[in-house]
Amino acid sequence: MQPANLTPHTTSHTDLWYVVHTKPRQESRAADNLRQQGFETYLPLLKTETLRLGKVYLRDEPLFKRYIFVRFDALLSPWHSIRSTLGVHQLLRFGDQPASVPDSLIASLKSIDLPSQSLYQKGDVLHVKDGPFRQLEVIYDLQDGDSRAIVLIDLLNKTHKVALDLNLLTKSG
Repeated sequence: MQPANLTPHTTSHTDLWYVVHTKPRQESRAADNLRQQGFETYLPLLKTETLRLGKVYLRDEPLFKRYIFVRFDALLSPWHSIRSTLGVHQLLRFGDQPASVPDSLIASLKSIDLPSQSLYQKGDVLHVKDGPFRQLEVIYDLQDGDSRAIVLIDLLNKTHKVALDLNLLTKSG
């Protein structure tokens, strides 16, 4: 049920996109709560590989961490309620006015097919955390199934391809 002072938001020709800064890891929560208030939102997501319990999983992560876009008419909409929405930290503003984003930017973001982000990229320098190759630097070559990677290891002045468990690898640096 909507509070009496809020009216359902409808898109008009004066609606613009604005940037909302969210609380940490609450982009989806903020977008959902703003949609429930009648605002149009956009949260660009990127499919990212993550390692969990020895297996690689794909999960959606925000393209811009801690930011979402919301569309409304700054003159007619109850945009001051955005600040008190669960998951929202603040609406980005210049002085008293919210910071707008061109429609063309949002349209471009919506039209591009974002590639998935791999756990490691070919050529990444990694360290081996345990096992017979412990503390050696290796070069990531490719993924071999859900839980292994093919890496390049320099031994005896020769480069060897070796399959290692992904749990044994960590990024250098």
